Amino acid sequence: MDVEQSEFEVGNRIKSQDYKPFFSDLLFYYIAERYPDYKQQMSSNVTETRAKEVLNKTEEVFIWLQSLSQYKT
Repeated sequence: MDVEQSEFEVGNRIKSQDYKPFFSDLLFYYIAERYPDYKQQMSSNVTETRAKEVLNKTEEVFIWLQSLSQYKT
């Protein structure tokens, strides 16, 4: 189990580093939702294609986060 856990931890560190820029991008959407002035700016900057990309990546990250729960002790 230690080897499996170690491989899991290394894999997740790599995965979390891969997702770090995406989490930073998501911050823009959270701010835009909280502050109406930004919301209007965001709506003019986000294309349908970009919205779909963000949704798909969010789903991918959510599945990854759910997979982490199986290794909780």
